[in-house]
Amino acid sequence: MLEERQAMHKTFEIPLDIPDVMIEKVGTDRHGDCVITVKSTIEGTHCQICGKKITKVYGDDREITFRHVSILGRKTCIRLRPVRDQCSSCDGNPTTTQEVSWYTPRSAYTKSYEAHILLGVVNRTIHDVCMKEAIGYA
Repeated sequence: MLEERQAMHKTFEIPLDIPDVMIEKVGTDRHGDCVITVKSTIEGTHCQICGKKITKVYGDDREITFRHVSILGRKTCIRLRPVRDQCSSCDGNPTTTQEVSWYTPRSAYTKSYEAHILLGVVNRTIHDVCMKEAIGYA
């Protein structure tokens, strides 16, 4: 019975606050930080040239890593290989990388983490929050 209780307490579920993804893998990096690899569950995107909805999968873009809200005191990162779709309407059949709602393109942070940081500066200095979260201050 004791073994049963110990096994029950090894894992549990928590919400990531990231919509439209499927978790592929959860692990830790060499620093002990939590790394969660996800895949988008959204089909298609809009062509960057003509704006039409496209759903012909061309492949995956390079992997992107985003800082996310810490989980149980561990620095947490989300990894994603965005889907690239191909437009059959435009000359040259260009590809467009899918954008999802939970991060801003070219940002190193999820929107949830950005909101967490903004809330953190209430009654604190930006320097204090940067030190606590181990992020740079430019």
